[in-house]
Amino acid sequence: MKKNKTTIAADSYSMQQSAQNHADNVVMHGRQGHGFAAEKANHLADKLSGKQAELVGTDNAKYGADRLVDGVYIQTKYCQTGAKCISECFKNNRFKYLNADGSPMVIEVPSDKYESALRAMRQRIRKGEVSGVYDPVDAEKFVKAGAYTLQQVQNIAKFGTIESLKYDAKNGTVTAATCFGISATISFALAMWRGDNLKEALTQSCKAGLQTGGVAWAVQLISAQIGRTGIEQLLRMSTDSIAKTMGTRVANSVARSSGKALAGDAAINYVSKALRGNIIAGTVTTLVLSSADIARMFRGRISGGQLFKNVSQK
Repeated sequence: MKKNKTTIAADSYSMQQSAQNHADNVVMHGRQGHGFAAEKANHLADKLSGKQAELVGTDNAKYGADRLVDGVYIQTKYCQTGAKCISECFKNNRFKYLNADGSPMVIEVPSDKYESALRAMRQRIRKGEVSGVYDPVDAEKFVKAGAYTLQQVQNIAKFGTIESLKYDAKNGTVTAATCFGISATISFALAMWRGDNLKEALTQSCKAGLQTGGVAWAVQLISAQIGRTGIEQLLRMSTDSIAKTMGTRVANSVARSSGKALAGDAAINYVSKALRGNIIAGTVTTLVLSSADIARMFRGRISGGQLFKNVSQK
């Protein structure tokens, strides 16, 4: 599929989203990866169910919320037991996650730990450790069952599991749908401007949309899976060097243009991370677009030189 006016905008959007999603998934490869997986998976579940959902924990505010759903601030705690989920929310026997008005923030726990977490919160309320809350029955207002069990989010954080593939497939569908719309709209407009009839224009737009959307879905899924491996670490030294060479002024500008209020070393780290995401997303995009040619080469139908020529035209 050669680049043309129909695919350039959609493919660019696909690469940008895939690079960002890859960068987002890198945190799942760390020691606390399942915690980040819990936030992201529950966030996606809320969005797909039609709720107004936003990830707000990226600002790393002390005792701040992880998510905002339909105007409600939520702190996500996925621990080994329900009691541990609740104990993590206290410091010196005082509940530490509070809204701006001083009311307790909602605590989201694994669905299979909900009942034990609820009992633990009731006990804390009885002891007077939750300011402004005196009735243990009110624990139900502040403890919420997440959409996933602890084991499920642990698997979402891992490479190649059924749960992680399902999660990435759902995420990829969101990007693919947008790419379908972009490509189909442009294709339809070009067809009408060429003088094609309505039926021909619709047929071409659907074909272009499905083709571009399918590529976007595959690229996002593969890039996201790679984010859970150690491959990203192999690129770190090179991208760190490039980002440092750019200097803090350029790095600050790049971070600000991406909506990140970062400066200095934080901006340089962000640029380095973005570069790794773009390298991986770009490589995966090229491989996906060239998969048919690669298969033909292994079957002996085209030469290595022809494959290189075809890939360079993607």
